[in-house]
Amino acid sequence: MGWKYGLTMVLLLAASLAPLYFIVPSKSCYPGWLFVLGYLVALPGTVLVVHYMYSRMRRIVVELGGSEIIVRYGLGELRIPGEAVSDVSFEPRVKLYLRLGGMSLPGLHIGLYSSSLGRVWAFLNRLDQVVRIDLHDGRRILVSPEAPLALVERIRNMVSRNLRVHPQVNGGVVTRSGDARVLAVSLALVLLVTAYSLGVVYPSMPDRVPVHFSTNMQPDRWGSKTTYLAIHIISVVFAVFMAIIVLIIGRTSPGLGYIPAPAMVGFSLMMLGAMEMALCFTG
Repeated sequence: MGWKYGLTMVLLLAASLAPLYFIVPSKSCYPGWLFVLGYLVALPGTVLVVHYMYSRMRRIVVELGGSEIIVRYGLGELRIPGEAVSDVSFEPRVKLYLRLGGMSLPGLHIGLYSSSLGRVWAFLNRLDQVVRIDLHDGRRILVSPEAPLALVERIRNMVSRNLRVHPQVNGGVVTRSGDARVLAVSLALVLLVTAYSLGVVYPSMPDRVPVHFSTNMQPDRWGSKTTYLAIHIISVVFAVFMAIIVLIIGRTSPGLGYIPAPAMVGFSLMMLGAMEMALCFTG
């Protein structure tokens, strides 16, 4: 499966780079290269981020740190205090019937599922040799460590010692990921680029500007500069809406916040580049 995935990624990256042949601006319009930069951030950048996220999340690691069970799933982290665990057992085979919230990719199952064990929170790279962790609050967590039987024994020893732990939230279980920070930084960059575009570039544009370019990046349609204002406003509203949706989904699929980030920033740079190109053809 490794070489097939590698080949797929190479083909996707090549396909995302192919349109560059048609969107390279005129050599005399240097600001127009901002459009190319935005494109590189938006489409190829998204492909690379998806590859990075998938590669990291396919390596789920389960560790015992002091009085906690720590599940690291690439871009997120789950911390389960020992006092929250009611039982732990080894499951030789688990069937996932329905995803209720989360993500499923080859070699990766994260989120809430209906399964042969009832409703479970899954953090799995495989569906055999699974460790089931039952919590006092009724939740059931499945993980797929490298040595499941050894992990079961270590968790049982930890629970039996009834170690004291620091106060926790969320019923004792803490989930962490960088989604909120990544989306916040992305939105800040989008707003910064938009503020510069509308505050500096837009006032200097004449009323009649190119609003569409052909494949050789020459104007083929002209119109009002308010077209750029409208698209900028729509792009900001869309970025905010996307960030809110991803944060909501990210409660069951941590790490998704990394995917739209390059598209959000890249599109705002493309809009700035398009406005700069319009200025190249109007004086």
